Amino acid sequence: MGKMSKKWLIGLLAVVVLLISGCSDKVDVNLLKKDGAQGFPPSEELLKEAKALPKEYKSEKNFSFRYPQNWGALETYEEGDVSLDRLNEKGERTDGALFISVYTNEPSGAPQMDEILFGVDTEKQLKEDKWTDIEIKQVKKYKWQDGVWFITEYEGKYDGKKEYCEEYYWEDSKGNVRIFDISFYQKESLEKARPEFLKMIYSAQMKTGAAK
Repeated sequence: MGKMSKKWLIGLLAVVVLLISGCSDKVDVNLLKKDGAQGFPPSEELLKEAKALPKEYKSEKNFSFRYPQNWGALETYEEGDVSLDRLNEKGERTDGALFISVYTNEPSGAPQMDEILFGVDTEKQLKEDKWTDIEIKQVKKYKWQDGVWFITEYEGKYDGKKEYCEEYYWEDSKGNVRIFDISFYQKESLEKARPEFLKMIYSAQMKTGAAK
């Protein structure tokens, strides 16, 4: 499955300047402003459920998260990124995956963006990563856990295959960043799995402070 480039924030400030000075990209404001992300930020009950997930991953970056039995095939990458797949009853990979990046850069312009600008920049990055037929369905912005969250729902084709995706992007004032990318080949599967991956995201944020 496709995933967004981990270091896409490097050029963000330049992009902000260009977009403010004049942008020809057309984005549906109504789509970007509508209600999104069910259950975010989470209730105390959901946080407790997230903390009770049976499996746990811990990295050397002061970062950890919990995940349910039906997610696995966990892989780690050289720069510290992590991916998991949703599994069926036989323990086989299905059509869903979660990719997690945790890192620290110089603070970017992302937290100052509104939903529309963030959506435009996301689409630009996806095109640079060879995605086609991209549709940014909605973008929502929240303040939670001493940082800013952008939740983006989008779909498009990567390597010729249609994917339905959600990205949960968090950044604080120090440039600590966490990105959770969820990708499914079937939209119905993504909707069904949302309660599971939301708990995984909530558990990760409970278990760690700033990324190191």
